[in-house]
Amino acid sequence: MSGLTQERWFVSEDERPGMEWNRHIMRDKNTAVCFMAHSAGRDPGADADRANLIAAAPRLAEALQRTLNYLSSYQGNGAASAYDQARAALLAAGVAS
Repeated sequence: MSGLTQERWFVSEDERPGMEWNRHIMRDKNTAVCFMAHSAGRDPGADADRANLIAAAPRLAEALQRTLNYLSSYQGNGAASAYDQARAALLAAGVAS
């Protein structure tokens, strides 16, 4: 797994006047991972939820990889389907081979 999952991203809201809808996903206090587009105030809750989901991506990938490792040794109750879905998600994210 990539070193990406060792990072802990967080959401930083822009405090400048007129920019309060802007959210940046940050790797550290000086390094932005991405800038979040927003709904211009139409749905600030969804804007925040999307930013939080992206910020959680490294931790989600790490948890999914652990689940994948567990499922590879478990044979019961739909494990093969869950394994395939987890692996496909990690491949789509570029953190599995």
